[in-house]
Amino acid sequence: MELHNLATRFLELRAQYWQAADTGQPTGRLFQQLTTLGRRILATLDRPGGAAPGPVKASDVAGILLDAYGRELTTHQSRVRTYRQVKEHWAEAEEVTPHATPDQLRNFLAGRAQYELQEGRASEALALVDQATRLPHGPSRPPHGTPPAPYGDLRVLRAEALYRLYDAETALEVLAPLERELAAVLPGGPIDESDPEAMRPLAARLAGGGAGRATAARLLQASTVYFRLLDVKAGALRDTGRPEAAERAYLMGMPLYKASGLPEAGLLQLARCALDRGAVAEACGRLDLAAPLFEDAYTEDRSSMRAHLRLVRGAAYCRMRAEAARLSKTDGWWEQALHWCDRGARCTADHPDDSLAAGLLAERARAHQGGKDRAGAARVYHEMALALDRVLRVPLGHRFDTLHLRFRRPLLEEALAFAGATGDARLCAVVTDLLKARAFSARLSLARSDARSTPDAAAVAITGQDARNGPDHGAFAELTEGIADADRHGLAEEADRMRVERAGLLTRIRATDPRWHLIRDDPPFDPDRLTRFLAAYGTAAPGSNPGRCVALSLYERPDGILALLARPDGRLDIDIRRLDKNALGALEAHQRELREGGVRLDFWVITASVSPT
Repeated sequence: MELHNLATRFLELRAQYWQAADTGQPTGRLFQQLTTLGRRILATLDRPGGAAPGPVKASDVAGILLDAYGRELTTHQSRVRTYRQVKEHWAEAEEVTPHATPDQLRNFLAGRAQYELQEGRASEALALVDQATRLPHGPSRPPHGTPPAPYGDLRVLRAEALYRLYDAETALEVLAPLERELAAVLPGGPIDESDPEAMRPLAARLAGGGAGRATAARLLQASTVYFRLLDVKAGALRDTGRPEAAERAYLMGMPLYKASGLPEAGLLQLARCALDRGAVAEACGRLDLAAPLFEDAYTEDRSSMRAHLRLVRGAAYCRMRAEAARLSKTDGWWEQALHWCDRGARCTADHPDDSLAAGLLAERARAHQGGKDRAGAARVYHEMALALDRVLRVPLGHRFDTLHLRFRRPLLEEALAFAGATGDARLCAVVTDLLKARAFSARLSLARSDARSTPDAAAVAITGQDARNGPDHGAFAELTEGIADADRHGLAEEADRMRVERAGLLTRIRATDPRWHLIRDDPPFDPDRLTRFLAAYGTAAPGSNPGRCVALSLYERPDGILALLARPDGRLDIDIRRLDKNALGALEAHQRELREGGVRLDFWVITASVSPT
């Protein structure tokens, strides 16, 4: 009787919680009551004899709790959760996963991945998708809680994570087979549930009951996935330089945005495509339609999901407003742009996002330049460079590190061009150090996964902390043994094939290894710290005293070599030198030696052979 009463109250709390969450009401108290009671029921069921046939099963309770843990992070919050608080929240949810079915756990991991994507943590989302993909499929749907992950959901999530990691090409490759499958089921495209004509055939199936109802449900589920696929595909198309194709995909997805009560999400994407095409008036029209959500804090029809959209996309809205002001070239455009940048900064303060912050800072720096404020532009470009450096906090392997650098480099080169034109040595030092450090980090990753390298066992050792990634580590070990065996038997082509496969596997291990996610912050480069070090540094040369050493940094620019000299007296000197034909010849000869190999390299001998001095 006690368990029956607890289960009845538990299901009542579940209904109350979701009603509050869906209408934007406070959920904290209901969430605590629901989770406390759910854990009490699980403890009762775990006792000897507690799992006898009764009103509820442990998996039913676990499914409901996991759904609530996933939903609670997206309800309207009076304060922003820190990264540590989010981790603690998920850790509490993990405590009930032993009671969940594989389908419930897969859905939970997929929901977590979606949340991490919204928070800008694509590498963590990719790790969660990998975990969910490896789970076995259950024989049937649970009677309570959420059904299994929607049709194709994991492929869409994987593609979105890759797209957010700047690998748009691979994201499109992941989506292509899923899109063909969906097109075979829905040849006319996704179903617009707001269109009575489009819903009439499904209404007839639903009215028929039985198999017809099940078919209609599957079509609606496939249609939802189709809309999500179009959203991710459009973003990937835009990042690969195809704004017109991206715009067509977003327009196909607008019915779902409207049906979900979030038309502003689609309007922002369409405005972004219009700006990419230079259609400023069209972009402003789209932004005007979205303005009530992002500018009117007292909109009465705002649900919790709409409030969440305003929280996570408010900075993007403000950045596009600032960009539209700049592209309009109207008198005093920079004042309008700075106004929107100020509003955007408040958005990023409420919901920190380094990627959005960097975009806003870039627009702010351009606005300062438009207003002839060079000092302000230099300060903001410096902040932008640091924000960009924080976007990718940990190395994810050669491919992702290189793609990140390629995607972010235009903004850094813009800051560097400004620093060179204004003679700002400090800004040059920060930006060139960041660019070279990122390139070097990517190159080190390549050395670990190169076709001819064999990482040591520590690089792929399995620990209890990453047990869920065990299959990847096991496959890596098998490939390493296979490569050695193929080399011993002279099977060069087979060995090279396995090396390529192993390199890709190592990249995935690096991207999904949870140990890398523990690294959150590292100190940025500080030119003043360097000059203080030089002032105190002495050499072993006879008669050498502290303060007699300098540091020279060289960076290749289209117009020459950017040279930065750090002195022990705190000065930073900057100059750009064009290379003459002799220097270029020496470098080209050196590059040929590096590519060809087999000869002991001596740069000074090469230089002497091509230079008359």
